[in-house]
Amino acid sequence: MIATDSDPENRRYSWILSPNRALGPHTFAAVFILIALAAMVVALVSAWHGNVFAPAFATVDVLIVAAAWRAIWRSGERAERIDLDAEALSVHWLVRGQMQEVARFHPQWVRLLTPDEIPGERCRLILRSHGRSFEIGRLLGAHERLEAAASLRAALAGTTNFESSSGQP
Repeated sequence: MIATDSDPENRRYSWILSPNRALGPHTFAAVFILIALAAMVVALVSAWHGNVFAPAFATVDVLIVAAAWRAIWRSGERAERIDLDAEALSVHWLVRGQMQEVARFHPQWVRLLTPDEIPGERCRLILRSHGRSFEIGRLLGAHERLEAAASLRAALAGTTNFESSSGQP
């Protein structure tokens, strides 16, 4: 998911990139409860037919699935924020509830490489400047990465001024 905030007059842009979630928290919990209930019903029927260990194994199974689902939900809480102004292009990651800057580039020197510009790559977005490279948009799907690339490229073009007396950039 891409959320944007822009102020073209002041040449300030911001993007928040986060994974797309198909289920909300209540629906996610409801689906888990249905799976847990189904497992316990099967275990109780199995115990009624003589397999006395089935409820214990089903309980362990439900706990393992609960831990896995919690990890999946928490991984969806990640985000990446990209800020662009006349001074810098900065990339921040949401880590344990706090935004931390992980990369910073000068907007007039940074280059955005898209999949069609990188031989052998299918779907990565790379910011490159002065020998440093940094991948952005890891949390997005392929179509969303291309959307983010187009938006970022347009904003970068708007923040760079190639005015010189010779007419050369």
